[in-house]
Amino acid sequence: MSFSRKVSEEARRIHYDSIIIDGCSFFCEGYNDNLKASGITALNITVPLPSDDMDGAVRHIADYYYLVNHDPRLLLIESIDDIYRAKKEDCIGIIIGFQNSRPMNFYFIDAMVDVFHRLGTRISILAYNDRNFAADGCITGADAGLSREGRELIREMNRHGIVIDCSHTGQRSSLEAIELSEKPCIFSHSNPKVRSNQKRNITDEQIRRVAEKGGVVGLTPFPPMNWDGGDRVPTLDDFFDSIEYVVDLAGIDHAGIGSDKEATPGAYPRELILRELDTLPMSVGDYYNTFAGNPDAVNLDGFPALAFFPLITQGLLDRGYDEESIRKVLGLNFYRVFKEIWK
Repeated sequence: MSFSRKVSEEARRIHYDSIIIDGCSFFCEGYNDNLKASGITALNITVPLPSDDMDGAVRHIADYYYLVNHDPRLLLIESIDDIYRAKKEDCIGIIIGFQNSRPMNFYFIDAMVDVFHRLGTRISILAYNDRNFAADGCITGADAGLSREGRELIREMNRHGIVIDCSHTGQRSSLEAIELSEKPCIFSHSNPKVRSNQKRNITDEQIRRVAEKGGVVGLTPFPPMNWDGGDRVPTLDDFFDSIEYVVDLAGIDHAGIGSDKEATPGAYPRELILRELDTLPMSVGDYYNTFAGNPDAVNLDGFPALAFFPLITQGLLDRGYDEESIRKVLGLNFYRVFKEIWK
């Protein structure tokens, strides 16, 4: 792997002075040098596992409450002011996020959304790959759109101040959600399908519609979603090409970053990795089959961990983006959406 790109003093100044919001991360086991080097202000952490029901979701939320309560360098983000506080106090902000709305399908949806909001949930994906009670996932195939309960879920998430995330969600379901929602939606970690044609990525129509309603696309360095189907592990430059594509299509106000990486290196349980490999959507599974036996392929070439986040700022500078635009992509675009929605 090639890690030759250097970070200039100008890039360091912009990076460490910016509010940086990672639109998707997971498995944080505490403050660490990786997070410190990243310069990240707040992460949308996948707290409940996508397979969790209500009980599992509450247990995993409790785990993060314990983590935050016992580590003063971590801060639970419940309001937009908390993001400023995390920056000011040099803490890492933890945003409780769901990658599947499944835990909210219990008794009355309005009550469950209220409960999870009170527990700190501020972002939720509608459906994780497969169909759930609310919507189709991106690999379902039928693409039947939102259910009646899904439409109710959209209204309640708007009412309580939970950001609607359409990553992993089926195309029709996401477009219906964006149209129905009275607030901007996001794709927390999705890339343009035109650049990497796999089911986890999104179409130009999805990108345009979420932008037209004021939302943000979090571009991701997750390797399979930057893969062109060839025999080369994708690089940071492939990732920057995806950022530029969204900026050209939708405007600088609608691009962000969602790393889809562990907050604690090595914390992804091996048994969970092996189990999920059997359910990966095309062509994520194709990617891992193509590069089987290549340990370097698990990371984007040039981005092995969150500690390398400053390379994104350097890359944007190298591509000719001005400081204001870079700050928007690093976090201010997500910040704008969160400020409008969170109560």
